[in-house]
Amino acid sequence: MIPYLQLLDLILLFQRRDEPEYGRFITELKRLISRLTYHEQKLMIQLARKYPAAVRACLGFLLAGINQLTLSSKALQTLNPATLNRYKKEYAWS
Repeated sequence: MIPYLQLLDLILLFQRRDEPEYGRFITELKRLISRLTYHEQKLMIQLARKYPAAVRACLGFLLAGINQLTLSSKALQTLNPATLNRYKKEYAWS
């Protein structure tokens, strides 16, 4: 469970910084998440419920970016519509 929390913390910490290498960070996160099994990705969504909306949105769009649409929709369902629309614009990279 600790590695999944570390990935979520990484998303949280990176959200708060203005990094010039944001694209590389997103690519690396997609790679790490795509290596997880379906059940591990599902566990990450469950753990992400305790994190801020920005983390849940980022995780949802990352999952969509690796074609895990069922899991992505589960993560994005935890957001209200206004928040979801806000992050859709912010995370257009997926």
